[in-house]
Amino acid sequence: MKQNRAKEWSKEFSVDNLELDLHHMKIIGLAAELSEEEATLFPQKYAKILSELMDCFMIHFKCEEEYMAKHSYPFLEQHKEKHDMFIFLLSLFNLDFNQEIPTKANELHQLITEWLFDHELKMDCMYRDFIKKKLRHNIVL
Repeated sequence: MKQNRAKEWSKEFSVDNLELDLHHMKIIGLAAELSEEEATLFPQKYAKILSELMDCFMIHFKCEEEYMAKHSYPFLEQHKEKHDMFIFLLSLFNLDFNQEIPTKANELHQLITEWLFDHELKMDCMYRDFIKKKLRHNIVL
């Protein structure tokens, strides 16, 4: 089941860049702390996790986009668009929380889990493979 698999770091999430991999590890760790029960019982903790997730994703996306640009990744703009859409979706959870709409920690966990599997394991692997191939063949773009 995807949700259980996303609770721990796995080599399958690696993009062969230690900084970006450390970001992934932190995001997975934060996502594992989310639960509807905890969000209801401990709204301050939920708010802290939500804030940390937003910060982590913003930093991660900036670093990742710089890394792709450095290596002239040809699909950088499409990748950025996916990042922008995810930040928008994540910000909706923050908006709901700030407006005191009942928290949806399980939905947030699902969003992040799906992101990890649909984006990290597919799109991020594409740039990882592109960069590995480029470096292996010493291709200068």
